[in-house]
This record gives sequence, C-alpha cells and structure tokens, in this order.
Amino acid sequence: MDKQTRTDALCRLSATELRRRIGTGEILSIDVIDACLATITDLQPALNAFTQLDPDDARRQARAIDERIASGAPPRLLEGVPVAIKDETDAAGYATTYGTPRLRTNRATQDADVVARLRSHGAVILGKTNLPELSAGVNTDNPVFGKTRNPYDTTRTVGGSSGGSAAALAAGMIPLATGSDAGGSLRIPAAFCGVASLRPTPGAVPSTTRTIGFSYNGVKGPMARSVADVALMFEAMVADGFCGDPLALDWSARSDARTPPADLVGLRIARSATLGGARVSNAVRELFDGRTRTLLGAMPWADAEPEFGDMIRSCYVTIRGVDTLAGHGPLFETTPDALPIAVRRICEEASTMSAARIAAGYREQTRLIRLAESFFDHHDLLLAPVIAAQPWSVDLPYPPELDSAPVGGFLDVIEPCCWITLLGCPVVTLPCGLDDDGLPFGIQLIGRPRSDRRLLAVATALEGRATEVFGPTEPPARAGAIARRPST
Repeated sequence: MDKQTRTDALCRLSATELRRRIGTGEILSIDVIDACLATITDLQPALNAFTQLDPDDARRQARAIDERIASGAPPRLLEGVPVAIKDETDAAGYATTYGTPRLRTNRATQDADVVARLRSHGAVILGKTNLPELSAGVNTDNPVFGKTRNPYDTTRTVGGSSGGSAAALAAGMIPLATGSDAGGSLRIPAAFCGVASLRPTPGAVPSTTRTIGFSYNGVKGPMARSVADVALMFEAMVADGFCGDPLALDWSARSDARTPPADLVGLRIARSATLGGARVSNAVRELFDGRTRTLLGAMPWADAEPEFGDMIRSCYVTIRGVDTLAGHGPLFETTPDALPIAVRRICEEASTMSAARIAAGYREQTRLIRLAESFFDHHDLLLAPVIAAQPWSVDLPYPPELDSAPVGGFLDVIEPCCWITLLGCPVVTLPCGLDDDGLPFGIQLIGRPRSDRRLLAVATALEGRATEVFGPTEPPARAGAIARRPST
C-alpha cells in the first residue's frame, strides 16, 4: 500500500474503529496524526476549516499514547483519536480567538473543562477550527481567518457557527470535533456538511464558561461523521456532579438506553415541517417531506408538534438578548465598535429591555419547557427540518430571500433550530442524503429533555436506515473535486 492510499484509508476510519485499533496496537496514533495532517495540508487551502495547528504538540501527544499502549495500559475511551476544538474553547497552548481581531493573540494557558475531559479519555488535540466572529452568524466567516467553504461545493457556505468543525469532518481531515450551539450552531453546519452532531440537554456536558449558569441557550457538544462516533465522543464529554455548572447532571446515575434497542418497533414518531409556524422554504419542506417518508418507510408516524403559540420568536429574542448582553455587556458599554455589528445590535436591543419584558420571556420559556415534557409523554421522537434553506453562497451572511420573501437577518432562517433551543431538548442532526444540487440535507431528531443516550441509540438505528435508502453521504474525493474547486 503506497503512502497516499494508507493516508486515505486511515482518514476514512471511524473514531470508534480508530480507538479499537490503536488500543490493540494494530495501528499507531502517530500514524493517524500524520495522515490527518497530510489531508489538512492538501485541503486546507481550498476549505479553510482550521484556524490553528500544532503538529509538533499533536505528534508528542500521539507518541506518548503509543508508548502507553505498548506498556500494556488499558485503552481509554478516545485513546489516540484526533480531535479538533472550535476556536471559542480554550486548549492549552492555542490562541482562543473567537475569530475577532482583539483576541487574535489571546493564548490559553490551560484547557477548558470540556477539553480537559477529552484529554483525560486519551484524545489527541490536533488544532482549532473556524467560526463566525464571536460565533454570531450562520456563515463561517470572520475578519481574522476568512471564510470556510463547503467540501461539497466550495462556492457554498458551511453554515455556522461550528462551520470549521463540520467542514473538517466532512473532508476527512479529522474524525471528531467539538462545537457549540445556542440557536443551531452544531445542527446547521452538520446538516450542510453531511455529518452528525448532538446538541445535548443543557447540563449534560457541563461548562464553567457560560455567563448565565442557569441559561438553556448555549451548550457544547460533539460532532462526527456518524451518530455512533457522536455517541462515543459524548461519553467523553459528560461529567458527574456540579463541575462549576448549576445545570450539570449527575450523568453516572443515569442509565437510560445505555444499550441501543434491537429495533425501532413501537417507537412513537411525530413529524413537523414547520413546527407550527417557523419559516421554512418550499424547497426544504419538499425535501423534508420526501426524505422523512422514505426514511420511516412503513413505520407508524403522525404529523404533530407542540403548540408553541405566537410568543415563541419574541421569547427567543428576549432570552438570546439577555445571554448576549451578559457575555458582551462590559465591552458593549466601553468599546461597542469592537463588537461585530450583529452582536452589537443584539446588545443594543437587550440594553433597552424592561424587567417586565425579561420576566415575560422567562415565564414563556417555562411554559414551553412544560409543554415539551407533555408532548413527549405521547411521542418518543420529533422530526423537523434543521434550517429554512439549503446552503447558499459563501459570500452572503444568510440567504437574501425565502420563496421571494426578503430575509431581514439570520434569525429569519434559523427558527426551526432556535425554537427547539428554548425547550432544553437533546437534538441529533441526521444526514439524509444529497439534494438535486449535490448538497447534503439533514434533519433534526428531537427527544425528551435528559434522554440523550436513548436519543443517540434511536438515531444510530435510524442512521442505518438512512444509509441504506439514501446511500452514504460523502463529499468529493479528498484529492479530487475539492482541491479542484475554486477557493477564491
């Protein structure tokens, strides 16, 4: 086997298979790292998925793991598997830039708690991935590192905000990557790049960096090329007890669906193309209807959704505003021009909100959370589109229109995601083949709050069906069409 063929073969292996083979000594972690670095060297100029790499440190980590395995030590959960970190999360030795000029040299001296957990399970941290400035947007572009391009068509967006992670996974640069999600930042890039992700129940992946500890909005979660690999990474990201996070779940005490069900018989499935009123283009509705009918086949399902009501959009705007002002308020007060315009506008609106409006927002969210719990008393799973449109031009922050109706901002296209954010539900993004333009199409699989493991088990079974009926969702060949597509 020549070097290029071996590189391609290693980069195609799942994280689960890599962990197994590294743990038995069949392959070396250093060889996997070298294969990933070779692929990144080939495709980074076309895709711009990574913001930073440290090959020497990654190789040092890998050699230490290979020595550990050779000594007879038992393999850990992610032993020797390369992981990329979204460039908003601290990893020791790397700058945490958030894609904003004032933080370009903001070098971390220690790992964030979630990165420390990944390392403790044997992961090799390989680099940082691109994002919109301050993670605010649905097109991964910022003034420090520029645009990330879609591996399926480099003239199209990867979405946001975890776009660099999704592109790196789809192109075979890395087997696992972290992301975060407040209004769809894990789900949208996964759908646009044909990979899987999990937006966990808030508190399942504890974080000490959330400014408002009781907020359901922002969570960190795993992204991978398969649901099985997402589930593996999730187990390395969870923690037990407080961990500095008021919402942290005692995950060791939870035993729901640790073993995947043998089949999907008896699953009560609901399906909704608009969640009762979210903006969704006709093209996405048609894709969603056709793909879900094919995916579910003869399985029983019903069109249903929680009765969200007309306050849900204003509820999300209020709670997003409070979260954003909490995180960026000090800079907004002193140097507002240092913030990207989207974040500045959110802060401007939030700073004028009355206590009565904020109280009404949290009161409405509480109603919605209770509504979701009641809905999942009668349904095990809710299927919905991820976003209102398929990938648009990489040069635009969001599509200018939906079915000839103008779009006023990125909030107009993310309603299917951000409405679900309010509920605190776990959500898996499941790839469902390619559209007529050769671009990936993904759907949301939404479960009851705190049912993350059961949802992952169900999603794994449905992923098998999706692969069978739609075929594998794979981008153009690593050294072929991607590299030949224009990158300027």
